[in-house]
Amino acid sequence: MPFLRDLVRWRSQPTGLAHPDHPAAKETRLAAEVANQVIKVSDDLTFTQTTTHEAPQLIAAIDRALRVCPTDPDLLFAKAAACRHALRGADADDLLQQAVLIRPDHLDAQMLMKCGKNWTTLFDLPPMSEFDTALHPGICSRSQPTMVYLVRDGLQVGVAIVARSEQFGVPGSLSPQRRAKWIPVWSEAPSYPAVAHYLLIESDSSEAWKAEGFLSTYIPDEVSPREGYWLLRRLRDLSNCFLVLTEGNRVLFSKRHWFPKFTKSALSSIARKIVDNPVTEDVQAFRDAAEWHMEHFDLARVRL
Repeated sequence: MPFLRDLVRWRSQPTGLAHPDHPAAKETRLAAEVANQVIKVSDDLTFTQTTTHEAPQLIAAIDRALRVCPTDPDLLFAKAAACRHALRGADADDLLQQAVLIRPDHLDAQMLMKCGKNWTTLFDLPPMSEFDTALHPGICSRSQPTMVYLVRDGLQVGVAIVARSEQFGVPGSLSPQRRAKWIPVWSEAPSYPAVAHYLLIESDSSEAWKAEGFLSTYIPDEVSPREGYWLLRRLRDLSNCFLVLTEGNRVLFSKRHWFPKFTKSALSSIARKIVDNPVTEDVQAFRDAAEWHMEHFDLARVRL
């Protein structure tokens, strides 16, 4: 049966549309370029602009990728998001159902079906690649202590870990060849759960340059994909993220980081601990937990 044959092929292919060995890598890249041309995200990330004759160009480009991988849930979700921009709601709903049928835990398809406009869709996000020389103004204007930002990574929702040199300094001379890593850590703060995370970049000295951020673990009453809980759930499902160091809106360093087994295992462990340690929102308790962690955690534990 063609559908089952395609489904088996999807399950055996590299994880994520960003993987260079993805069967539809070329078609996905070309469709992402079309998206960059026809969809403009506002500087404050509050709205997007496209026209009724431009959106079909994007849908057609995604269809070319789907002809290569017709059961890829990320491509089905991308087409659903494009259909929403083309005001083809019924088609979008059908595509979301197909994506969830193939991959029941597909976060964005699940949440878009459940929450509608309250969930940020793919083409509402600023595009990013490891070759960017400047941040989108929407990221520059949002100084998040978590350092974690949602971006459009080609045709899928991705994550960028963004550290600002104004806050953390610069690790000497920079080049794309510098090693870099992202490490999440469940904090042992006794009063309130929190997740610390670290961006590490190879420096001119023997010690790696490090930037520290924190993510909350409570489940927010109002659904927001930018809250710590949802960011951690997304990161658990991703295979990679962007690691970025900036000065103002200028990108000093950018690299795609593929998660090693250790990181994937740590994210899965954190997800289980969040379930085992449910808490309600308490901003002050979260700040206290972060301060406790900064005072007691041995930074030597995180290394390249």
